[in-house]
Amino acid sequence: MAGNAPSRTCVNLEPPTLASLWRIPEVVGVVDGSGDLDQLSRIAAELPEGRVLLAGADVLAARSIALGARGLVSDLGSAYPGAVAELVNASLEGRAADAARLQEGIRPLANALFHETNPIPLKALLASLGLCGDQVRLPLLPAAPGTRTVLASAIHRSRVA
Repeated sequence: MAGNAPSRTCVNLEPPTLASLWRIPEVVGVVDGSGDLDQLSRIAAELPEGRVLLAGADVLAARSIALGARGLVSDLGSAYPGAVAELVNASLEGRAADAARLQEGIRPLANALFHETNPIPLKALLASLGLCGDQVRLPLLPAAPGTRTVLASAIHRSRVA
């Protein structure tokens, strides 16, 4: 599986490069977290048979699936798997109105997960839910108090439970 996360790598895996990667039998799919729906659409249109395209951005899940992604590699799903699964299923089943409503319901919290460098806010969210501690590996540090405030506010504005 190839992954495209320019916000983490500072390099965008563009469709021509991906076309070269498809020649490698072990590359069976791609997770596109570029945030560029035009690019995701191009990848979907050029996807070789037997290969899989997955969305890599919670906030664009419904639109990415509508454009050809077959699922989602989710950050928010670690904390709220039911809400994310419901969104993905509605999207895959073509229930556009439900998918849009569910997408809007997760938006505040999905955006809050990037208040600091990922995975710092995600670990803080998981810790607030009692699922783990908030420790992260160096050079990262635990979430700042302001991030915890943003997360708490986002939880109240989201429809995830």
